[in-house]
Amino acid sequence: MLFGVNVMQAEQASAAPLGGTSCYALKVYLHGNNPATVTCVVTQEQAATAPDTVDKGCGDSNLLQLYENDNYGGARICFFGTGFANLTDYWIWVGVRNWNDEMTSFKTGRMTGRFFWDINGGPPTYNYSQGQSNPNIGSTWNDEVSSIAIDNCNGYC
Repeated sequence: MLFGVNVMQAEQASAAPLGGTSCYALKVYLHGNNPATVTCVVTQEQAATAPDTVDKGCGDSNLLQLYENDNYGGARICFFGTGFANLTDYWIWVGVRNWNDEMTSFKTGRMTGRFFWDINGGPPTYNYSQGQSNPNIGSTWNDEVSSIAIDNCNGYC
């Protein structure tokens, strides 16, 4: 068990790539042990042709937001709700590159939980708390996070 979420059940609840869409800003709503709801907020094509859409990102500062680059730059994936997710299940470039080992900066919004070095919640772990922002997670954890858990959304879910 992991924060009340059975990792095997959470694995089965992970979302598949969005029908071939390469997504620059991806919003994932975790539903505990049930399948996640996934929405591409900004496609890679939109990010390239309309940069103003990128700044809007996932549109909610209360979410857990993971960024591809330092200083909250590059592609982003945002999580809402409680549960567990393997980042291998979510794609930046469909069929080419997923979110596994891609995070460099993050903002936690109202969420609390853990980042995991390996898929399926494998150690080591990095605890994050509500309201935390880190423009560069540092050399040890940079491009190493493979799974995440949100155990509390502090009244926001």
